[in-house]
Amino acid sequence: MGFTVVIVLLLLAGGLVKFAPRFRQYLQLKEQDAAREMKIRDIERRTAETIEMERRFNTDVESVEAVARENHRYSPRETVYIFEDDGKSKATR
Repeated sequence: MGFTVVIVLLLLAGGLVKFAPRFRQYLQLKEQDAAREMKIRDIERRTAETIEMERRFNTDVESVEAVARENHRYSPRETVYIFEDDGKSKATR
């Protein structure tokens, strides 16, 4: 009976040695899969944001004007003054 236990333990140890690298590879593949799923969700989120922005540009005039002003654009009848901070001015309160 002792001999059988030794044989079983040797077979189990051999199985562990054989399958340990495969299990490690399996875990690495699961991590890569999870990282890819996160990238896919991020791309889907950014795509949805882009589609929403496009919809607003096509339907919401105020949204278009806000973006235009952020980029220092103006209407033909406007005069735009842009003040840039040179870092030397002091704020007073």
